[in-house]
Amino acid sequence: METIKAAEKALKDVFCDRYVFRIPPYQRPYSWTQEQAADLLDDLIWAAGDEKPAEQPPYFLGSIVVIKDPNYPEADVVDGQQRLTTLTILMSVLREFATTADGKANIDIFLRQKGNSLLGTKDVPRLTVRQRDAEFFRKCIQDGDEGGILEAADTDARQRMITTRDYFRRTLGEMSAVDRDRLLPFAVQRCYLVVVEASDQSSAYRIFSVMNDRGLDLTATDILKSDIIGAIDTEDQQEAYNAKWEALEDGLGREAFGDLFAHLRMIHRKQKMRGSLEREFRDYVNPVEKPREFIDSELRPSAEAFERILEPDPSQTKRYRLLKGLHQLDNQDWQPPAIKFMVEHHANDEEIVQFLKRLDRLAYFLFASRANVNDRLTRYAAVLTDMEEGTALQDGKALDLTDAEKMDFKLTLGGNIYLNQRTRRPILLRLDEMLSDGTAHYDHALVTIEHVLPQNPAADSEWLAHFPTQEIRNEWVHRLANLVLLSRYKNPAASNYDFTYKKDTYFAQSGDSAYVLTSQVRQELEWTPAVLKARQEKLLARISHVWELG
Repeated sequence: METIKAAEKALKDVFCDRYVFRIPPYQRPYSWTQEQAADLLDDLIWAAGDEKPAEQPPYFLGSIVVIKDPNYPEADVVDGQQRLTTLTILMSVLREFATTADGKANIDIFLRQKGNSLLGTKDVPRLTVRQRDAEFFRKCIQDGDEGGILEAADTDARQRMITTRDYFRRTLGEMSAVDRDRLLPFAVQRCYLVVVEASDQSSAYRIFSVMNDRGLDLTATDILKSDIIGAIDTEDQQEAYNAKWEALEDGLGREAFGDLFAHLRMIHRKQKMRGSLEREFRDYVNPVEKPREFIDSELRPSAEAFERILEPDPSQTKRYRLLKGLHQLDNQDWQPPAIKFMVEHHANDEEIVQFLKRLDRLAYFLFASRANVNDRLTRYAAVLTDMEEGTALQDGKALDLTDAEKMDFKLTLGGNIYLNQRTRRPILLRLDEMLSDGTAHYDHALVTIEHVLPQNPAADSEWLAHFPTQEIRNEWVHRLANLVLLSRYKNPAASNYDFTYKKDTYFAQSGDSAYVLTSQVRQELEWTPAVLKARQEKLLARISHVWELG
């Protein structure tokens, strides 16, 4: 029967014979920095104050979640390993400062359970960290053995352990003996953890999920990792696949790795998410059924494809241009089909380019028409279904636009583009890239849009000679032909300059000359409705050619 219980416990009742804490191999490595360790120690020093430890108000250190059989001390730590590890390092350093054998022994009982020769038992550490770092941690921290530390501290986790230990040594060494001797009695008597014990994995992960939903630094991928790695049958294999998992997560970065799981859920589910990511991932991806196959055959190739999507290779010119254009959009809904196709066709660059060209057109159509999230996901779900059926690259399927959609797209692009604040910048950047034939690449931190014909020309300006009425100005002012890109903040005063001065000064700065839309304007001798009409036709013809709008 599943059981869950929680209790507030002083540290003396946590680091005791009732618990033998173990960090499972699928957990993340020790990752606290010196800053986080310093925050913990500073809080303890402040809370300890100047009074007797037993007279101080209690201090709450947070919570931990463990999987534990009520009849045995072994407790696998699901959440709280960073705090338990750091407290163990702190107690080991305080033991170093103890000046008597009894003093050291009094602290040592919080670091290890003493063996009994009559019972044939050995000393057991109160905490055993992940297998790959366990011997190092036991020797260098819990046993205080300095031998081989520099040679063995060859991972980030081990280096952080040593950095934390050395920081505690320096800080405690600067304290008076009286203040230092007061610290540990206060910690073990008046500092409390809420210990949440679950009798099985599923209960522990439900708690883990709830804590995540309430804002603690846990993610759905952390929960799923525990689930998936925990389903692997042997500890050696858990360790091996944990290393694979962490390499993939480090390669993508924690945030993008979480995005990847959402995309994999979409590939399988093909619907908008209605519950939590971890629940839908379990239900529709079901990675725990064959955890090793999931990591090797789906997670790894998908992560590699996703990395190529997020950081496209400039040497693959066509693919690079298309992906850079897609990244300008304000949503990531196009990414699941891209991941799936690139995994399945990874050896065929031409097919990938053809797919991305059509995905680019579809994504920009949905973007420009301001399709809502439900409409977008329904359309991309249909693309995923076509991919499963092997028809994604055939005409007339979800990846293509209907004749009516092509007409709507052209009408949108030919209208007052500037008035839609969310779509205008990506569309202009994509058009500029089309005009450059891929020869120009922009990486400006700032891109703004300027009108050539001002929105509100002065009554005595030259603009009114060519655009004498508000009706004529309204016809052109917000359309593609009248817009240019700048790599700086707009100058409100410059917006009303006459055309010759504006193009020779305001549009002539070196950064802006890279934009084809801007450099083309500088080649014009005058700016009239006839020039705008011809320019509009050329721009729309270029878009229709690239996106095959007919």
